[in-house]
Amino acid sequence: MSAQKALRIVLTQEGSSFRLESATRIDKVLQPSDPLETSDGEFGAWVALEDGSGRHLFRRVLDNPLDLREVFTGERQEMRRVRIEEPQAVISFLMPLLDDAKTLTVHASDTGGKTATPAKPVFKVELRNLLARSKEGRPGHGRQ
Repeated sequence: MSAQKALRIVLTQEGSSFRLESATRIDKVLQPSDPLETSDGEFGAWVALEDGSGRHLFRRVLDNPLDLREVFTGERQEMRRVRIEEPQAVISFLMPLLDDAKTLTVHASDTGGKTATPAKPVFKVELRNLLARSKEGRPGHGRQ
């Protein structure tokens, strides 16, 4: 397997808002895409590169940024899952640069209510805008 052109993308989350912090162009051997097809009403979270019609070209499953968080409950160090009203997180992932890709979209389910809701787009950026903001990685920057 040889290295391919890719982007290291960093997003920040504050509550239900997401912001692009950085996009760095790198050469990297990437894992293959997760299955592209999703069913209507699918739960969870993923990031996808999509073509002009919204069809997934590459998909990577993520930890759900809208999910409940594990917290310690007391002296016995027991944990439980709770909803954080204004969660804050940094989300980092690698995506290939694909010729037909037009948008990068993060999909996520809201799991905090009495019943979870199916995943829906929570962040979307046009790839041309993402590339315009991207910087070139240093040699070796894409190595893990």
